[in-house]
Amino acid sequence: MKITLPLTVSEEYESDYNYTEIKNILNNLTPEIKIFGIKTRQHNLYEDENNKKFTVSLFSPLVYNSSNQPVSTLYMRIEIKTEYPTTLNLKFIPNYFAILFLLIFVVIFIPGAFFAEKWTINDVYRTPTVPERFLFSLAGIIPGVWCYIQFIRPIKRTKNWIIKKMRLRKILE
Repeated sequence: MKITLPLTVSEEYESDYNYTEIKNILNNLTPEIKIFGIKTRQHNLYEDENNKKFTVSLFSPLVYNSSNQPVSTLYMRIEIKTEYPTTLNLKFIPNYFAILFLLIFVVIFIPGAFFAEKWTINDVYRTPTVPERFLFSLAGIIPGVWCYIQFIRPIKRTKNWIIKKMRLRKILE
């Protein structure tokens, strides 16, 4: 029994390209998403030639760790199982730590904004108004939207992008 985490995607594909052509495509990957001429996505490629495996780490210039390095938003693992025809296993693994960290704000602030009966506001213990509840819920809505845009949406976009780039066909099981 194989256990996979909720947002991890693992699928088998077939390609017209052989191992060296796939290697060249991955070595020449360029970020195709640009905003006002600035690259919004960077990547690193790690290769294991013995086992014919590649790992691509996608980074975002918007999220940095404490040592001022960009945080990986998504790992893409490509394993070449057979050649002639080339069969690949693509696995997309998001950054679960960042997703869980941002979801903590969603879980705490959104229910707290709508289910709390009375709050102390300006040293007065009273029922909050609707605009006050909305402003408090923004502390959960903004990290939730950021989590979706930065860490969850790139899974499908990267999958579609790499399928198009390498001309992959899904193997029906």
